[in-house]
Amino acid sequence: HSFPTRRSSDLSKPDWDELTPSQQQALSPLAPSWAGIDEPRKRKWLAISQNFGSLPAEEQTRMHSRMKEWAALS
Repeated sequence: HSFPTRRSSDLSKPDWDELTPSQQQALSPLAPSWAGIDEPRKRKWLAISQNFGSLPAEEQTRMHSRMKEWAALS
């Protein structure tokens, strides 16, 4: 049997431009490195970002700060 091969570009979906505006806002600190993040981590960040809009401003700021720190590590 031949197995379908996944192109490397498929492994890092979704692309930044495929995110909703609210997802882009929530994940904005990750925008510069988004293309290099693997799919499982992207899914994790997307799950974390789901409630971003309902968080108090202080929590949103803290979350963005942590994302910036994480992006700087990778």
